[in-house]
Amino acid sequence: HPLDMDFSDFDSFVAATHAITENPNAQTLHFAIAGTPKVLSLKPDDSGYAYHAPADYAEWSEVVSRAVRHIKDDLGLAGAAYMVREEPETYYYWRGRDRQPGDPKLLDDFIEMYVATWHAVKAADTAATVGGPMTIAASRDVNIAFGGTWGLEDFLAALAAYNAERPDAAVTLDEVIWQGYDWVDDGTLADDAARARDARAQNGFSPDTPQVIMGWNTDYAGGTTSLQHHASFFAANVIELINPGGPPLVARAFAWPFDNDFRRPNLAFITVPPLPEYVNHENDFGGYGETEGLSPHTERCKRPAYAALQVLKGMDSGRFIRLTLPPDSTLEAIAARDDANQRLAAMLVNNTDTEQLVTITFANLPFGADSIVSTIRQIDETHSTDCKGLEVGTQSRLAVSGGATGVSLRLAPYSVVEVVLTP
Repeated sequence: HPLDMDFSDFDSFVAATHAITENPNAQTLHFAIAGTPKVLSLKPDDSGYAYHAPADYAEWSEVVSRAVRHIKDDLGLAGAAYMVREEPETYYYWRGRDRQPGDPKLLDDFIEMYVATWHAVKAADTAATVGGPMTIAASRDVNIAFGGTWGLEDFLAALAAYNAERPDAAVTLDEVIWQGYDWVDDGTLADDAARARDARAQNGFSPDTPQVIMGWNTDYAGGTTSLQHHASFFAANVIELINPGGPPLVARAFAWPFDNDFRRPNLAFITVPPLPEYVNHENDFGGYGETEGLSPHTERCKRPAYAALQVLKGMDSGRFIRLTLPPDSTLEAIAARDDANQRLAAMLVNNTDTEQLVTITFANLPFGADSIVSTIRQIDETHSTDCKGLEVGTQSRLAVSGGATGVSLRLAPYSVVEVVLTP
């Protein structure tokens, strides 16, 4: 029988997302083909029907293609990015063809799912990208330690083997997708990106294959991190991922501050008034029957972590330049020079529990003046905490000698400081 597909709820959700971002023209939406509808599931009467393979991959492919075609043609989002499932290495979210926990065929079943979905997406939108596997980590050891059956490296090897057996019908991996929660308290995403890069190369995938961190935050389970620590953690990690002086380590990184159904609003970048499309939205994904909604704040509040991202965003118009730190420094730092707007900006991050004093020397200043204006803005326990985002800051005039000047700073524990020099 012909399938009847109603996109009204989906379209309202996309509209609500645009409303939250305050940008109705936003194109940066990443779609997850995350679960099997009950009517298509191999186990429709199971409470976890969404985590089983489809009973008929031809029907599954038709649904996926029609959904992608709707996104492309009706919503005007051609060339969107699609992710196949989420956390499939955990038995909880992927049970394949009704396997038992630990069954090695779970990975075989997922390769079957990835290949079928890849073909369905590409048939509807040739410009779309398809990626995966959105494991909980970039390391197999972490995947297994947290209950996974296989890891990112195993998926890459299995997909490479599939393609090797079918050289005339190979499928692409347009994006390597994983998550980077601070599972083992190492506090850095750069090492995870390096592990994923090495695994990609070892299995014959292009070194240019983009990496996407689909979710990451400060403390995935606790929600006890202070607001200023949250800000310094995000800033320090983004600086490492930008990799000043070299190519960026990842293409995109989606922060997941656990503010929605995880009920930890103190870690949200921005809290927002509830929207009808979200509040009391019945979750029919997996038969939970829970109510999900945004936290019930009545006013928009821009948190310190948002202020830290404002500093980074302010560097967009310039070009990154080298900022040299002592070999034993625990700070993270980045600088950008914007000659067109006569602006030089530096960002320093102290993501430790110890106060640090530092003096920055700016050499080869482009302004050709005897003095310049320094604007310092801070994010810590007492700065940028009024729900308005990044503070206005303080200004002072600095003398320039031989094209150079210096700025002395006190970086409180878990803090971010921005220094902007203008004529």
